Amino acid sequence: MLSLIKSRILINLYGYARGLMQQLYGSVGRNITNITSIVISIGAVAMQAIAMGSIIDYFFQTGYSYSVIVSMLILSTYSAFGGVRSVAFTDVFQLMIFMVAIPIACSFVYHDIGGYKGIINSLPKDMINFSLNKSNIWLFLSLAFYSLLPVSSGVYMQRYLMCRNSMQLTYSLNYVAIISLFFMSIICIIGLTLKIKEPNIDSHIVFIYFIANHVAVGFKGLIVAGLLAVIMSTADSWLNNASVLFTHDIIRKIMHLTERQALLLARIFTFIIGILAIFIAIHRKELIEIEWFISNAWVPLIVIPLIAGFLKFRTNGKSFIFSLILAIFFTIISAYILGDFNTTSSMFGTIGSAIGLFGMHYWQKYNSAKLSYYQKLNHILIFRDK
Repeated sequence: MLSLIKSRILINLYGYARGLMQQLYGSVGRNITNITSIVISIGAVAMQAIAMGSIIDYFFQTGYSYSVIVSMLILSTYSAFGGVRSVAFTDVFQLMIFMVAIPIACSFVYHDIGGYKGIINSLPKDMINFSLNKSNIWLFLSLAFYSLLPVSSGVYMQRYLMCRNSMQLTYSLNYVAIISLFFMSIICIIGLTLKIKEPNIDSHIVFIYFIANHVAVGFKGLIVAGLLAVIMSTADSWLNNASVLFTHDIIRKIMHLTERQALLLARIFTFIIGILAIFIAIHRKELIEIEWFISNAWVPLIVIPLIAGFLKFRTNGKSFIFSLILAIFFTIISAYILGDFNTTSSMFGTIGSAIGLFGMHYWQKYNSAKLSYYQKLNHILIFRDK
């Protein structure tokens, strides 16, 4: 029963977000949003599978591939049958662990390394000195651009729409920004201190190594449990995002389904996503590569049209289609030149999206004004002849 209620809530929440794109740009806006949402959901779930598989493999030495498979089975089952109560429990638990246990553990390492002065004096000089040149200027600009973009995917829209009003949303985002800044600072300190203590450590396991070797036994178990709670909560959101999209916005447009049939189909699709995520996680272990790829599949295509809609800029489906064409073109060309999909290709794709959306909008307005002028002129000439 809880799972049925959870499915109904998610359908309503995601429906508002996708309905906005349909209201702004017609059916093409809704369909493109659905497709890109499913793609990034699969990529995001694969990232959670990599993280959870790496933790299990490190602490239990079960082998990476086997750990990923077991992790994904746990995540899929949790998402399909967990219900609302399990999600709320993991969210509260991870907040307690990550806002208390990790900062305390970090403070010990930070003090042991000699604090701020110890970090500055011990780090390699090339990590302290910062200079812009032709080789890194585009990377710096794209990272700055990427960091300033608002998060707008389905799982975040779900949380935005749960607020009672815009004032509550504003307060919530301000608090989240402060907490995120604090937590990101903690993560950076951990990374810098381990760079000094273990300069040759594999970058894939830095945080796991910190937990295993620099955290007290009691805290160690709590933090590992907190990490698993974070992964399970995040994966649950993305799995439900994709399964609800597939069931409600694709299958239900083709055939009639009862609530229980829709729930069953959503659960089946959840396990299908899990299988796809396992395949990606086993063959692509680099988290950052998957992150940049799914960013290139979402940000250039959706963010500018969505922001424009929130800012009450109104246009039509033609502008959106032209925005898509230029976004895809700019993204692919820049990725081909750079040799990979990354923040720079995402930035250029977003620029292409903006050019396409606003360019086509004002081109249509210009042609409409021009046509209206000639129609009026023609009407005046006909009236004068009579």
